[in-house]
Amino acid sequence: MSGGGTGTACVEEHHCRYGRRRIQAGLRERYGLRASHKRLAKLPRKYGLNARGRRKFIPAADSGRRLAVCENLLNRDFHAAGPGEKRVAGSACLRAAGGRPYLTAALDLYDRKITGRAFGGTTGAEETAAGALETAVGNRKPRPSPLFHSGRGGTVLPSPVPGNLEGRRHQARQSVSRKGNCRDNARAERFFRTLQRELEILDGRQPAAAVRASVFQYIGAYRNRIRRHSALDCLGPVMVTLKKVA
Repeated sequence: MSGGGTGTACVEEHHCRYGRRRIQAGLRERYGLRASHKRLAKLPRKYGLNARGRRKFIPAADSGRRLAVCENLLNRDFHAAGPGEKRVAGSACLRAAGGRPYLTAALDLYDRKITGRAFGGTTGAEETAAGALETAVGNRKPRPSPLFHSGRGGTVLPSPVPGNLEGRRHQARQSVSRKGNCRDNARAERFFRTLQRELEILDGRQPAAAVRASVFQYIGAYRNRIRRHSALDCLGPVMVTLKKVA
């Protein structure tokens, strides 16, 4: 690789969100260049373009809810044979000036695409749960008897979902994480951790309207189209679909 221009351009294009593994995949695909992990680790440090660091994981406290919940049908099987077969969902309270809006998102395990999302006020996730599910089903037709998994607690998708998933929500099977096992919904939890790390506007200084617009732009224009995912062999959701068709 000649110089550091090509490598640093890849880092700057993704606003310092990429580490060496994704940079390596991008250089190989776009320019046909090959570089070692050590070389790619040195370039960002040399030009002051280090990837954003991860925040320390803090388990959520018990929300105190004592509602009846469904079984954990997903059982940490995050593999899906096709689109619309398995979805995981969760909610998070985002930082904004003058309030803390809730975002609920539904993620398709086949290609890690966010197929449903809904913003709510500061009252909690209940008002956005059904909306995110309806959007997910509308954007991607589910397979027969799809599985819809969510966590439990105050800042994740509540259960049972309003509207009775089993009878009214497109004959979906509902699955809920076990108590105190956030890793049962690890893919949804990971999405929100990545979102809060990679989006600078979530620093608590911007109004809720600006936060909402930036989050929707990040999901629709960047994450669902361009961003490479390590679980997909450093491919993006669109690349997975095109590769399947080809």
